[in-house]
Amino acid sequence: VAGGTADIDAFVFAFGTQAGGTWTGPGVTGTQFDPSLQNGSVSITYTFGTGACGDVTIKNVGIDEAPAAGTITGGGTFCPGSNVTLTLAGYVGDVIKWSTSPNGSTWSAIQSGASNTFTLANISGTQYVQTTVTRGVCPTVNSPTVTVIAGDNALPTAMCQTATIQLYNGTANLLPAHVDAGSSDNCGIASMTVTPNT
Repeated sequence: VAGGTADIDAFVFAFGTQAGGTWTGPGVTGTQFDPSLQNGSVSITYTFGTGACGDVTIKNVGIDEAPAAGTITGGGTFCPGSNVTLTLAGYVGDVIKWSTSPNGSTWSAIQSGASNTFTLANISGTQYVQTTVTRGVCPTVNSPTVTVIAGDNALPTAMCQTATIQLYNGTANLLPAHVDAGSSDNCGIASMTVTPNT
């Protein structure tokens, strides 16, 4: 039984063919079995008739705890080309897979197995990420998504210094290296220019 309630009269074929008997046992009310407060294996009894004319059958019902999807941490905005490690916490069951999507609706499995961590390598653009968790015969559940964005939201820091250069025939070429005093950017400097440069 994976969750909710089960109509145990539907199990007569497994417990006996004589309808009209009585079901008893933990979680049993009338002809309904509620596994929500039970764990592991539960014995339920089907009794038909009384005394020498009666019949009793006992069967075990296995109960799997429903999976919990948990929460992924580690999302956010990172420099393009970064490797970003995500972690799934607070889940119950086994991780079947990690999946990504470019739009949050079309998903592709990118890692199978029972690892609760995953590293997105060399990120670009925007990616949505989720995990799928299972437990026993219960339906699988998907975690809430996290977003990993490749972007640079921090402005670079430009640091300049006075430059002394030699004139040739009255002119000179001024290069970024002449005036740079340790400029920086959190995602690395792609290029530098200086104006005017002559």
